[in-house]
Amino acid sequence: MGRPSTRVITSQLPDTLVWVGQRHGEAEFLGALAKVRTVACEIGADRSIEAETMTRERWSFASLADSRLLQLCIAETEEHTDCAVVPYVADDQLTALKPPVLTADPGVVARWLDRAFARSSLRRSGVRTPAHELVRAAELPGIGSKKPVVVQGPGGSAGSETYLCTGPCEAASVFGRGARLLVSDLIEGLSFNCAGVVFGQGDVVAFPPSVQLLDLERPARSTSSDHPTLEPFGRYYGNTYVSIGSPITGAMQVEVRRVGEAMGADGYRGAFGVDLVVPQGGSPVVIEVNPRFQGSTVLQSILDRAHGWPTLLEQHIAAVVGATPLTRPAETYSTAASVVVIRARRPMVVRTTPHPIREPGCALSRSVSLDIGGAGDGMRAVEESALARALWSGGAFNLRLRRLSTRARRLAASWESWTSHGSEIST
Repeated sequence: MGRPSTRVITSQLPDTLVWVGQRHGEAEFLGALAKVRTVACEIGADRSIEAETMTRERWSFASLADSRLLQLCIAETEEHTDCAVVPYVADDQLTALKPPVLTADPGVVARWLDRAFARSSLRRSGVRTPAHELVRAAELPGIGSKKPVVVQGPGGSAGSETYLCTGPCEAASVFGRGARLLVSDLIEGLSFNCAGVVFGQGDVVAFPPSVQLLDLERPARSTSSDHPTLEPFGRYYGNTYVSIGSPITGAMQVEVRRVGEAMGADGYRGAFGVDLVVPQGGSPVVIEVNPRFQGSTVLQSILDRAHGWPTLLEQHIAAVVGATPLTRPAETYSTAASVVVIRARRPMVVRTTPHPIREPGCALSRSVSLDIGGAGDGMRAVEESALARALWSGGAFNLRLRRLSTRARRLAASWESWTSHGSEIST
């Protein structure tokens, strides 16, 4: 399948696209549309905070609101005036820029970043979500003593501000006594993620889903039965794209389109992500919405390109410039691949670059570069293989990566036995 449909958007773009994100490598797949310049937190970009300070720092999703990043972006757009800006996530600060910003309205994005707003909006739109209630932290002990619940703060990403409560937990010390918390029923099942793009007139493009790699290094539960603590829950460790059965994929994509339609009705345009859980024998349940690009976006763009259809990044730009959807992706990828996030337990510098291991039958035709985080930030390893593995010379760190890889492989493969019961999926 060719990709001539991208011409419909390249004619509407300036000479240069300026990517704004944590890492410069995230912008690789914009290069098919225009010349790309990068403004990022991490060193290696055309302009970066680390290059300015000559200091390696720890970066997170919240770092994208760093005022230093905005100042670098202003300097970049003043030097390259014929440009448009593509941010990882919309932010009010970017409205100070003179060039067009190819993203959803920052006010709409801010609403959907609020977990309570998103959950309530989705339920009103008929999207399957866990039963939930909004409580103050001081009220939580009475709720947690009745049944296991998932407790979340108003924002966060990659599993931050998310905890499992299995007893009369004390939340005030974590969130603050007056904090507003989203408390949801715990849904047992396999976790998935699916990206989509919202276009005008309510049109939504859903991409193939991936198995979410969560809690690969869960801490031990509290040993105190009288006062159990909140246990960190749902921490993001990556995604594995494998061939998933058609009934399950179709049911998930139905929910993703419903999510996109609800967001579109609120004025949202562009890329988004949906975290889902599918209980064994049940139907997909939407757990969370990400009104932005995701940790899997680069790997997904690699797979999109390998399969010959427009990438998620290209579909996003088509949506925000007002074009119609480009060539739609198939329901699933024929090539398996993984991205695994290695979380550093202490400040460190990785001096030996891992080498991807090619799996038999891998259809990708190019090597995938590895994006190494700075001291304290760990490493994000994007690989061509169905297993998240890498060769390493590094003693204990090498052993830890192998253990993580084994857990990731088991989790990614677990859907086979999980679906072997022949459960019926309703849409």
